[in-house]
Amino acid sequence: MCQEAAEIVLRKGFKLPKLRLVKVKPARGNVTIAQYRQPLSFDLDNGTIEVNTHPDIRKLGGVKAIGQKTVTSGWASQDNAILHELAHMIDYKCRDMFPLDAKEQIGDRFDKLDSEQIKKFLSQYGATKAVEFRAELISGALAGNVYPEEFAKAAYLDRYTENSGMNMLYDMATGKIPNTSATEQKFANTMKVLFQQKGSQFQIDILANDKVQDFISSHAQVLDNAFKFEPMSDAMRQRLQRSNYIFSGMKTFHELNEAFPSLIDENGNRKPFEQFLKDVQRIDHTYNQNYLRAEYNFVGSSASMAAKWERYAEDGDRYNLQYRTAGDDRVRPEHAELDRVTLPMSDPFWRTYYPPNGWNCRCTVVQVRKSKYPETPHDEAMQRGASATGKDTKGIFQFNPGIQQKTFPDYNPYTIRRCRDCDIAKATVPDGSPSGSKLVFVPENELCAACRLIRQAQAQRQNQRPADQEFENVTSIAVEWAHNNLDTTLINGRPGKRTMVTTADGFTIGVGNKFFTETAHKNKRNPDLAHILKTATEFRNWLPNARRIPNNAIEPGRDHAFPFSVYTVEYQGRTIEFKCKLTDGELIYNMRFL
Repeated sequence: MCQEAAEIVLRKGFKLPKLRLVKVKPARGNVTIAQYRQPLSFDLDNGTIEVNTHPDIRKLGGVKAIGQKTVTSGWASQDNAILHELAHMIDYKCRDMFPLDAKEQIGDRFDKLDSEQIKKFLSQYGATKAVEFRAELISGALAGNVYPEEFAKAAYLDRYTENSGMNMLYDMATGKIPNTSATEQKFANTMKVLFQQKGSQFQIDILANDKVQDFISSHAQVLDNAFKFEPMSDAMRQRLQRSNYIFSGMKTFHELNEAFPSLIDENGNRKPFEQFLKDVQRIDHTYNQNYLRAEYNFVGSSASMAAKWERYAEDGDRYNLQYRTAGDDRVRPEHAELDRVTLPMSDPFWRTYYPPNGWNCRCTVVQVRKSKYPETPHDEAMQRGASATGKDTKGIFQFNPGIQQKTFPDYNPYTIRRCRDCDIAKATVPDGSPSGSKLVFVPENELCAACRLIRQAQAQRQNQRPADQEFENVTSIAVEWAHNNLDTTLINGRPGKRTMVTTADGFTIGVGNKFFTETAHKNKRNPDLAHILKTATEFRNWLPNARRIPNNAIEPGRDHAFPFSVYTVEYQGRTIEFKCKLTDGELIYNMRFL
């Protein structure tokens, strides 16, 4: 749970509900971990959350494993069942404090949403009914997730913003401010790893520790949320997320380096862990609250401008680009100097003076018709740019996120000026390879060593194969989903599971249990396994749009007892290729992403 957000929300007119332990035997496919009981009157109390302590829950893997499974399968927005029930309490209490009209009470905003969009961006459970939609969204927001603004409004969070806690929750749910829930406990875990270091010198290889990597990933995910719903290509999004990860890793290096001296007290003795953790809380507050807010806003602006650059590139110099400020009394005088600079997209001016041009910069660039605005002379534009960014003496903000495909420039508050000349930073040599170990124009120092470790970890993170346990978990989730969701029918005179779907070119394809198990095994070493199986469970959305590749039947041979047909379909920005076995009709056999 996001401790800071939850405390603020609960302080503003909310009291914690009572907790009551119960024992309810889990039924197949229906494991109740917790349940909220609404009070007769909120004037008396805030209700009760019943927590299930039945021994059979442990046999199913335990509360934590069950919670993680609900998230992996797409059923729930977050893995804490008690947080979901607390969200019910917040929802009921808000509707008590800020009464809704008759139509709103029955969930009229929820009814206008696309259920498939709810399943995609929130959860399957959230799509079942309005009251669960609201609880899923509130608990998901407290857990650090970001959702489309129309979802937050459908949960009526915009109606509750008179309450300062709910106003903060609304801003977190819609990505207007960073939610640090994922980093709070993980910072403490990172400090535990640092505490366990021996010797008087800070050991940089701590950056490769799993718990430290988990903290880096969580910080990067917070930054990723700043542009979660910004439209852009998958390739651009992946590169911007990569930039966030590298930035988060370098920032973590500085946090660890700064925290290391706090291990020792004024007498030269090693502190107890509790005292050490208390002493480094200021570092967490400075880096992961104060700094993070400005960084989050910068990432959002960078990503938005990178997405615009990508779209504008389709037209090239057919239109001119024009620099525009926000046009209000908050505009910085130096940024106002650039207002209405108008030049072709190919002009070198945009390589240096494209927004954002500073922390919390709100400037933008728009396309304009060449006939509507006169072009600014190049030399004049460059002079205005130099004047506008004169206070940026280090040149940190003089970069184009669309061209570089990065949310932060290589030279930023956590690097050094010569990082701009580094071949590894510019990706001209492979990260982590022997040829990539020589840094051009960069002195050998701790920062360089940290940079290598972070980039090696990032490369490994992108290409990591699923562990055996992860493979078993996601496969079992897909198989269980198939058992519960495929149509029951007779197959060769016996009860079985099979759903029939007609493709866009008129072929009728059967989907059975074998599709999920075979797809899992064919993609066992694929880092995208979980995404592939999740997509497999959504076959009703993409299979009707598929088309068969002409003349593609694979004849029986050494590896196949039956011929196959091959289809392709575009779905959520990816191309799916799947094979169908041509026996007993046409049965889908496995799929992959191209």
